Amino acid sequence: MNSLPFDKFFCALAFAFGATYLSLAQATADGPDFYQVQGAPDGGRLPLRATPNASTPLGFIPVNAACVRNLGCQGGLTMQEFTALSDTEKAERLAANPRWCKVAYQGLTGWVEGQFLAESPCVTSSNAARQLSIGSKALSVNGSIKGYQSTEYRIKAFAGQTLKVTLAARHPQTYFNLLPSGTQDAMFVGSSMGHKASVVVPMDGEFTVQVYMMRSAARRGAASKFTLTASLQGQALPAIASSKDALVPGTPFHATARIKCTPPFSANVTSCDTGVIRRGLDGTATVQVRWPQGLRHILFVKGKPFATDSAQSITSTKTEDMNKVTIGGDEVFDIPDALLTGG
Repeated sequence: MNSLPFDKFFCALAFAFGATYLSLAQATADGPDFYQVQGAPDGGRLPLRATPNASTPLGFIPVNAACVRNLGCQGGLTMQEFTALSDTEKAERLAANPRWCKVAYQGLTGWVEGQFLAESPCVTSSNAARQLSIGSKALSVNGSIKGYQSTEYRIKAFAGQTLKVTLAARHPQTYFNLLPSGTQDAMFVGSSMGHKASVVVPMDGEFTVQVYMMRSAARRGAASKFTLTASLQGQALPAIASSKDALVPGTPFHATARIKCTPPFSANVTSCDTGVIRRGLDGTATVQVRWPQGLRHILFVKGKPFATDSAQSITSTKTEDMNKVTIGGDEVFDIPDALLTGG
């Protein structure tokens, strides 16, 4: 197939990325529901930023990612500019006023350069999730997917256990994500973390393993057979009985409080609601932090943060009786020892 001459290619590109989504208001009202990533400036990854400029990345979206939700765009060419300006003037205008789009992808929200996005539907499987009952002995299941289909498995696990999942697939672009129940904020993202997960579960609940194919393979209708192997290792950490540590009425928590926090993708320190499920008298506990757009679970073992339901790394510092917990570099939570121990 012959390639397009540069001038025709540029016009098509400018129209697709400038004229179709003219402004933040128009994109929110009239733009597509979803994008796919088409090209990327950073070695196959599209930087996701906190603000619509070349700020430090919050994270990265894979180059072939699909189902990237559109939350509105700004900048780019207006219809008048596209119609009236020469190609050179259009290029200059785009350089001076680049198009940025706010998007959400697998629990991450931020801004990306609009030139690397293209409209795309989000197609998933309608198959019901399969419940897996697993223990310390590994359980293997076989399955297959094709195109944009995905297959989901649900696993019940308890705080303190280590959930191990391995995927062996015929097609190399077959991956899995691991998600806590009721959220799209993945604890493990296969496309960037590989085919083998070993995560400590921070709270009791159901966890979903979603097997899928990257768009570069899905759009060609590629098929893949796979074997998923899962096991639960280690002893669970049960909650202290309410007869020994009374619960806050109507909740599963032994105590609640407001703490100082910086939620993800927020530059401002604010306050968040918290609840704690104590699992020992030594500071072993699950802390749930809530803010209007989401929540986070942090498992403490003997007073130290040990695991979280985020795919990002966790670090902490301690000053007197305050634990400053940082997740992924942008989430910060101040957890007092008194919340963990009841002292």
